[in-house]
Amino acid sequence: PPLFLLHGFDSSGLEYRRLGPRLAEQGIDTYAVDTLGWGFTQLSDVTSFSADAKVEALKSFVQTLLGPSAKFAVAGASLGGAAAIELSSSSCPNGEKTNGGLQCVA
Repeated sequence: PPLFLLHGFDSSGLEYRRLGPRLAEQGIDTYAVDTLGWGFTQLSDVTSFSADAKVEALKSFVQTLLGPSAKFAVAGASLGGAAAIELSSSSCPNGEKTNGGLQCVA
């Protein structure tokens, strides 16, 4: 499945500029995503930069790119690690291991 890499506080997806190509060489579709409010994200019409807003923006991006029931992996550093946990846990309500095809790893 594709891998989404989430950067830490006060950073951008450029944090993974060396890792992304190495993962791609291994055949892993890799996306270094800017977290809402950081990096090169669009800020027009944004009304909240809360943790929930960041997770909703990430979830929307993943679902737009892959579809609502696609399998994917997510990893992050620092703030990105917290967002990765929230994204995966919000995608698997009630501790389910799968949700519409989305694989969740505890």
